[in-house]
Amino acid sequence: MAEIKPPEFKEGDKLRSIRRRLKLLKQEISELSKKNYELERDVKFFDQRIALLINHRIAVEELSDRIGDYDRRVGVLKDELQQQRFGNLFYLLQTEPSYLAQLSRIVSLSEIDSLLQPVMFSLYGNQYETREEYLLLSMFELALKYEFAESENFNSLLRANTAISRMMTTYTRRGPGQEYLKCTLEEPLNDLMSQEDLVLEINPIKVYIELYGHPMDESSLTLERAMDDPEVMFRTKLRIKKLQDISSLFLGIIISSLSQVPYGIQWLCRAIKELAMEKFPEATPEQINAMIGGFFLLRFINPAIVTPTAYMLVNKQPTYTMRRNLTLIAKILQSMANKNVVSSHFKEEYMQPLQPFAINHVDLMQSFLSDLSSVPDFHESLEMEHYLSLSKDIKISITLNEMYKIHELITRHTDYLALTEDDPLHILLDELGQAEHQLPCVEDCTIHLVLTNKWGASKQVFRAESVESTFSKKLESEAVKEQCRRLLVKLLSLCPALMMESSLLNAIKRAQLEPETDWGRIGAYLLQRFQGVEEFTSVLEGDKIFFQQIKEEVQLKLMKYEKLELELKSLQRVYEALNDHGQFLREQLDAYKEYLVAVRTRAASVSKAQKRGSFGSSSSQGGNKQIRFSYNQLEREGVIIETQGIPVHRKSDISVTLASPEPGIYTIALYYKGKTSKAYETDLNLEELLEKQHLSDPATLKDFEAGFLPHCLDFLGITHILDLLFGEFLGAFRTEFFEKNYTFFVAQKFREKPRLLTRLYYSHE
Repeated sequence: MAEIKPPEFKEGDKLRSIRRRLKLLKQEISELSKKNYELERDVKFFDQRIALLINHRIAVEELSDRIGDYDRRVGVLKDELQQQRFGNLFYLLQTEPSYLAQLSRIVSLSEIDSLLQPVMFSLYGNQYETREEYLLLSMFELALKYEFAESENFNSLLRANTAISRMMTTYTRRGPGQEYLKCTLEEPLNDLMSQEDLVLEINPIKVYIELYGHPMDESSLTLERAMDDPEVMFRTKLRIKKLQDISSLFLGIIISSLSQVPYGIQWLCRAIKELAMEKFPEATPEQINAMIGGFFLLRFINPAIVTPTAYMLVNKQPTYTMRRNLTLIAKILQSMANKNVVSSHFKEEYMQPLQPFAINHVDLMQSFLSDLSSVPDFHESLEMEHYLSLSKDIKISITLNEMYKIHELITRHTDYLALTEDDPLHILLDELGQAEHQLPCVEDCTIHLVLTNKWGASKQVFRAESVESTFSKKLESEAVKEQCRRLLVKLLSLCPALMMESSLLNAIKRAQLEPETDWGRIGAYLLQRFQGVEEFTSVLEGDKIFFQQIKEEVQLKLMKYEKLELELKSLQRVYEALNDHGQFLREQLDAYKEYLVAVRTRAASVSKAQKRGSFGSSSSQGGNKQIRFSYNQLEREGVIIETQGIPVHRKSDISVTLASPEPGIYTIALYYKGKTSKAYETDLNLEELLEKQHLSDPATLKDFEAGFLPHCLDFLGITHILDLLFGEFLGAFRTEFFEKNYTFFVAQKFREKPRLLTRLYYSHE
């Protein structure tokens, strides 16, 4: 075997440069992920609170202090001793996962986000840092153990919306998970979205209504009647074939992405498999794969397929039809996670024609789900990472309120944690004293907390059930080789010049001469870990073939510049998407801020008596001004997006009137040409419209009023309804008809950015 020369130092410099850029980019992605999580939480907070403000249940002053600079200032605790004690506490929580694993089982669902944010994005906030990733996975392992231990029914595991399921879903939203989704699903989803006329609806009843409209007696329209129609069956068969082709494409893309699935997500699949086999030894491989699919597909892949805008995979909202297309694709993929269901019967009867396709492909999905769990364990590597961290400063960025909240949660639940007097956590809680109250937003700040072990680096505290305390100390020959191999590949990759040494032992000893470097710390760890083990000397000093294999592996690793550059480009796209999403969230909060300032200014200049004045007194018909629109006009303006019950030739015969009998209530009536009586009438509540717009993706209104819309305007564009109600295109009627509504100016300001119209709020005189 030819001797492999080490790469030139110029190449090593290039490799180090790429690695530095990757490291910096990963840090920035971690920081952006945390900031966006905070911004999304703030947007949700103001959505709820401004709704209360509209209903006069809270005062504007109660919200004013929450609006400010979203990039919180950096500060320090004035009490240095207290800051040191918090550093001791969070070091213990970070390195001893059993505490947080137990805490996650105690807190209510309403409090879980208060725990998840600081844990996922602060305590373990370096999302690409191996040590923190392994510690976080250790916490997940224990939390899953508790979940499985308390379960008596296999079929109920991980299905409910529990704290552990929320934790696992939140974990997938971290940087590595987002990067995987972008690399895997972005291209096929955008290709699909570009097919604007694509319709994959295969439910015969819906296809029938699409062709002929709603029958007068809807109860008479059965699945059998719809399937008896030749045109319905013709279209359905064509769509089934198209749906199968597209689903096959997505299945192939997902299966071929196995090597790109983040390690942490694969390891969670492994943990689910092992815990399920331990708790329910009679469970079949198919049942276990179904459970893995319940995590990987149901909580990770399919939400990204069905709501791609929420995952920053596409730039525009899918129409209702496209959303339905995506839902059907997700249904097929999910069905193949459960082989027993595919082999028996689909839940929905109209999906049954897809059974042969699902049966033909189910083994591919089953094999993929099984392979997902085939990843090496991390516990021995975590021990090494812990050793390397002893010579480093460990810091986290965390807000004071996050810190105080975790302290308060632990203090409140100390009885459940069953802490003994000599328990390290009990000792630290005694030193910290009573938990601090939450600070006003203007006083909250981010601090860089240095984490330190109160008992010193030489004494690591482990509880009996800790994952770290279960490391095996049995070192057999092959185990020594495998562990050495991983560490040595990392060592020589960090410092390629060490390959010039005559033996691996000499390379390790030379590396140890530079204790401040990563390779120096690895060298010191290797010597300390294996010194005195008989196999150590023979493997590292005398095994030339093993040394050559290591050098070949390192050489291949160093030559993969293209792979590193592709990873860099992929991460840059993730960073840009996160940055754009953060800017969008900031614009939303800016809109809220502007609204609150306007409300506060208005409140100061208008008396309460004026605010309670009458509305709509100057009307032309019974005190109520009416405006009439043709169907075509509303369709042109985007108010009517789609219809599924009106034949094309009847559209020109339809007109719609709009009236506002009281603030925030709009009466919409439908008339047919030549008829004086109303065909249909319904009231739209502005606040409900706003709420619907906020919750819907896309922002459409479906079946808003059971007695009206299913027969006429099935899908109304909420953004354009609000524009209509606020008089954006009413011309001369605007002042007369809507003068009494205090319209929120975001509709005008962000008209070119419809996503910003999350809520439009009003107050009236």
